[in-house]
Amino acid sequence: MAQADDPNYMRSMERALRMGDPVALTKVTEELDPSLRPILLRETFTRLGHEIITLGETEIEYNQNFRYDFHISSASNVIPAMDIFSLDTSPDRKGLGRNP
Repeated sequence: MAQADDPNYMRSMERALRMGDPVALTKVTEELDPSLRPILLRETFTRLGHEIITLGETEIEYNQNFRYDFHISSASNVIPAMDIFSLDTSPDRKGLGRNP
């Protein structure tokens, strides 16, 4: 689990992407970090037979088992913009750890 307001949460995301672990990102607001866009759109490419994703300025080997779940901060009572949901291309919209 990682919190969007933690300055080091990207390290957790990078590790989860590499290892294929599920990650829950909490305290997400309507101001979604642009670095997460490649994850939402699953913008990967192949290099030497490995699937790669760019997160920020870092290229990471993408593990097909990676799953994510974003939790909107209830303290701010933010209703997320629909474009955040329209970007979600994950094969599993039912939650972490379930297979498609």
